[in-house]
Amino acid sequence: EHGVTAVVFSGALNTLEQEAAVGVLGRFWDAIAPGGVLAFNFLCQRRNAPARVPGDPAVRFNSDALLAWALGRCPDVRYRRDYLGALDASIAMRRPA
Repeated sequence: EHGVTAVVFSGALNTLEQEAAVGVLGRFWDAIAPGGVLAFNFLCQRRNAPARVPGDPAVRFNSDALLAWALGRCPDVRYRRDYLGALDASIAMRRPA
């Protein structure tokens, strides 16, 4: 079979608005071969806080929405939000074989 076996985004998605980042992730997910992995990390938006902090170019994402996006595409999803004081999260998702 052909297709990409793994794509990793680390520190790049938060240069985009969340909607645009999800679009990028979706295009790469579509290219992942069966059994392949898409993994990414992102800065997390605190509850009731703005996505942007004045003076900081990074955009913080709604982690619940990104987790729901991943689970809507496959059942094999790993989620971690236990570092940087829970201000950073990682998601890894494996396309069913």
